[in-house]
Amino acid sequence: MWKRHPHLAHHVSQMRVQMLYEMQLSAGYSEEDAKTGAEDAFEAFLQVRHAVTLYEEALEVLQSLALNFKLGALTNGNADIYKTDAGEYFDFAFLAEDVGASKPAPDMFHAAIERSGARPDQIVHVGDNPEHDIVGAQAVGLNTIWMNSQNEPWPGGQRADRDITNLSQLASAIQSLNRT
Repeated sequence: MWKRHPHLAHHVSQMRVQMLYEMQLSAGYSEEDAKTGAEDAFEAFLQVRHAVTLYEEALEVLQSLALNFKLGALTNGNADIYKTDAGEYFDFAFLAEDVGASKPAPDMFHAAIERSGARPDQIVHVGDNPEHDIVGAQAVGLNTIWMNSQNEPWPGGQRADRDITNLSQLASAIQSLNRT
């Protein structure tokens, strides 16, 4: 699919609909039925996709952070933060398909810098993927915190500015960045 449709590389939703469409065609459905079926199946997928289970402490941490910071969400996927219980705490959100590039490419990070109105050195990017989140954010000058809930070893390269294993550690990690 990715090789046949490279123009959809950063459009996860469109890629999934295309995949569902092609699967239904190969199962013998008409083009019209396959198109309708793909769209209906994807809508059902999205409903379940947004029924996320947040970390136990997530809402309390986000509520506290939102009092003092502008919060943004960046994702390579197609989850809409505003369709989750955490949505009310975010000031902005970008999906890779919104900006036409996935992390670690700088585009999404630049969009966040612009939307936040802050300088890169005033922004902290928190992410769970060392390559996509940490390397990408470092490349544009952001402070970084690695959310390492599985307590994995660092895979190599420049480490994040801070590591946490639980979101309840996030506020103190941000405060320690402010002191340095």
